[in-house]
Amino acid sequence: MGTYARSRARLLTAAVIVLAALGAHTTAVADDGDRPVPVDRLVPGVPFGPVASRQVDTPDQGAPPRRIGMPAAEPQRSAAPAEDEDEDWVDPQLVEFVPAEDVERARKFQEERAAAEENEDPYYDEGDGENPEPGEYCTSFTGPYQREAEKRLRLPVNGSQSAADCAEIRRFQKSRGIVPATGFAGPTTWGYLRLDEATRKGPNASRRCPAPARGKRIVCIDLNRQLLWVQSSSTKVVFGPVAIRSGRKGYLTRTGRFSVYWRHKNHVSDIYDAPMPYSQFFSGGQAMHATPGSVYKAPGSHGCINLSNRNARLLWNVLKIQEAVYVWGAKPAT
Repeated sequence: MGTYARSRARLLTAAVIVLAALGAHTTAVADDGDRPVPVDRLVPGVPFGPVASRQVDTPDQGAPPRRIGMPAAEPQRSAAPAEDEDEDWVDPQLVEFVPAEDVERARKFQEERAAAEENEDPYYDEGDGENPEPGEYCTSFTGPYQREAEKRLRLPVNGSQSAADCAEIRRFQKSRGIVPATGFAGPTTWGYLRLDEATRKGPNASRRCPAPARGKRIVCIDLNRQLLWVQSSSTKVVFGPVAIRSGRKGYLTRTGRFSVYWRHKNHVSDIYDAPMPYSQFFSGGQAMHATPGSVYKAPGSHGCINLSNRNARLLWNVLKIQEAVYVWGAKPAT
């Protein structure tokens, strides 16, 4: 065999080894087991709806928005469909992100359950070892926030899914209306666990957010926990805490002391032509505003502080020009 042939054979062998290794890694991540499923492999467990499914990650404009020629009328593109427009619309803030494989498994389980009930099969009425609650699907996948869920729900902390873990996570999901309630510890479940803890203990228990001047208020934005609230000079919380979504890697939300310098209820990005309802700008092109999709959707915004449509509307009615804003921390890696 010539030199060229030997070199080519070695390269082909190396390529096969690399591809095999990559394939093994992908399978290990996708299959059930102790390794958590990465956030970037998750999909919505149920459809968002016609508007939210077209979610656009809103931009950090990098400079103050132009104030000339802004629309004065109500926007034609709403952040969420009206209830009478789509009765099946699901609030994006309640949708959990799960492995695509789990969506298919849950669908098949429901089909089998329906068929069994039709045939009066007692197996699906009594449940089995892998499904702690009778007749309902429970995932065997380990979520990316498994360890955090175990800690907050006072379960044995080992970062690996079990039937007992799944049953307890499902109970929490059902209590908050999270769908699908399959026991998968994804970003939505983790977000609600954080929010519950902050609401119970008080969002500023660590006193990271400073008190404003006497008679004033301040918007507190905690990037570590992805939470926002407004407090008075007596540190009384007058709004929130609520969940947010801040800037992703490469488009980080700026930290420090700011103030609301401009507000535009029906703003549309002049860079991406993306709707930014209830925009309240505090640092250049970075604003607090509504997003039509989920605030738990990875990897994050392009710098703005995203809120649910409901919370952005409520915050709009709370704040005024020149209100203080304090931003600290860093968005957890996803």
